[in-house]
Amino acid sequence: MAEGTPIDSAKLLLVLDVVRKLSATVDLGEMLQSVIDAGRNVLSADRGTVYLYDEEARELYTKVATGLKTGIRFSIDRGIAGECAKTRKIINVPDCYADPRFNQAFDKQTGYKT
Repeated sequence: MAEGTPIDSAKLLLVLDVVRKLSATVDLGEMLQSVIDAGRNVLSADRGTVYLYDEEARELYTKVATGLKTGIRFSIDRGIAGECAKTRKIINVPDCYADPRFNQAFDKQTGYKT
């Protein structure tokens, strides 16, 4: 979604529904799934993933991931997600395959093209 692009009212209602669920949900997995579902809908994305950080192991691991049967765990020293975790900054990548930081291992393992 381009910056400054208006959000239609149906998508705004989805976001507001997530806010309502956030205030009522106590289960982290259920709450994160609601956030991912709404985000995918608003952004017209086919998949979404939430990574949590294991500080002791210095690894990211999936808590919620659409389209995956098993979880993913990897060092924060790998990939674009690892770079985000280390720098605590958002990285907008129009073509992840053109970015040398992109870790293609999971796409190769799952057969999915990010």
